[in-house]
Parts: sequence; structure tokens; C-alpha cells
Amino acid sequence: MHPIEHLRHLARATGADPVLVTTEAAAALAQMAVIDPAGLVPACRRLIDQHLTAGPVWWLSARVLGADDQRRAARDSAAELDRDRTARQLASVLPETSSVLIVGWPDLAAEALRIRGDVEALVVDAGGEGSALMRRLRDGGGEASVVADIGVGAAAAVDPWPRRRWRVTSAYRFGS
Repeated sequence: MHPIEHLRHLARATGADPVLVTTEAAAALAQMAVIDPAGLVPACRRLIDQHLTAGPVWWLSARVLGADDQRRAARDSAAELDRDRTARQLASVLPETSSVLIVGWPDLAAEALRIRGDVEALVVDAGGEGSALMRRLRDGGGEASVVADIGVGAAAAVDPWPRRRWRVTSAYRFGS
């Protein structure tokens, strides 16, 4: 597939795992750096426009556009994402049967929740990505619910006697 078509496909990939989108985008940008280096700026702008809340897409775009060797920067970025152990480390320190309130689709937190499977995720639907994340977590065997914007305060309420951990006491939910 031509890199421009690959990037168009990725720009339309709403609800996809941000790290996967970024890794795929890195491969396409590496090819693009050879074929049409001037096209990197609009390509990165389109990716960011379509994945506004995906931190890895911003990170990749900044690295590639700011590099002297843009092809190498794209390839190195994909390799770094593959080696990243942050999600596994986060998963290892989450208390058993805890509840976590997340906003949008924080990729590392989502991956940690998928790894664990025994942590309840209350997902605030920011940027229209909450429902897709909820489905992804449920498909992986986890417990997840979408929290309406008006229910964020109640979902974030914690037990006043936390016994060294935070616990959700109530939440407004929809999409269950």
C-alpha cells in the first residue's frame, strides 16, 4: 500500500488503539520521508486532527518533523513503542479489584487495564473515544463502563476511609 493511502486509512481509524495507530503511522511516515519529505507536515497534521487525544501520535509527529533523518526517527519511534514496558509496570502496581476512573483513551492506562483484567474501569467519554475503549476492555475480559460527563464527580467520589486505596462509591453509567 502506498504510504499516503496508508496514512489516510490510519487517519480514519477512529476507536483504534493509539499505540497501534502510531506504530503503523511510523512505518508509513518512514516510507513517506523517502518518497515525499515535503508531504510529512500535512500528513502529520491530518493524523493529529483525527487523533487529537492520542499522545503517541503527537509524540511521533514531533519526533519525525524535528529530526534531521526523518526516516530513521520514524523507525526508531516505532521500535521504542514496541519496547515500552510502562503499561506492564503500571499493571503490576494496581491493587487487586480496584476501580479506576480514566478520561478518554489514555493508551498506557488502557493497556495496563487490559493486562490486569480484574480492575474495574470507569471511562469518561472524552473526545468520543470512551465507548470504543469500554468495548475493547470488555472484549479483553475486563469490567468497564462509560461514565457520562455529568457523572464524573460522582464517579470520582471515594470512600472517606480508604484503607490505603481509592474506591469508587457511586457513578452515573450508560452504555452497559
